[in-house]
Amino acid sequence: MKIPKKVKVNGIVYDIKLVTNREDEIHEVKYYGSVNFDKNLITLYSDRKDENIFRTLMHEIIHIINEDLKMGLIEDNIRRLATGLYQSLKENNLLKEGD
Repeated sequence: MKIPKKVKVNGIVYDIKLVTNREDEIHEVKYYGSVNFDKNLITLYSDRKDENIFRTLMHEIIHIINEDLKMGLIEDNIRRLATGLYQSLKENNLLKEGD
């Protein structure tokens, strides 16, 4: 599947940046993506299969929705929701395949 260069979430365009370096002083656990709300930027770590990168993109989009709509979801719920949503889209052939 194709990882887009941009996504629009709640009317705001977020650039998507694929990187290989995971250095970040804030996070003490291994993670695969992040959202910078000030820069409207989603960063995804590209050292994995495309389907795992796409699932991480969905996770970050849910973070944006959670923040924008003040839903109060905790990280574990965001992870579970992203996994279930990704699997449902995949099983129903709703994901755009790459060129």
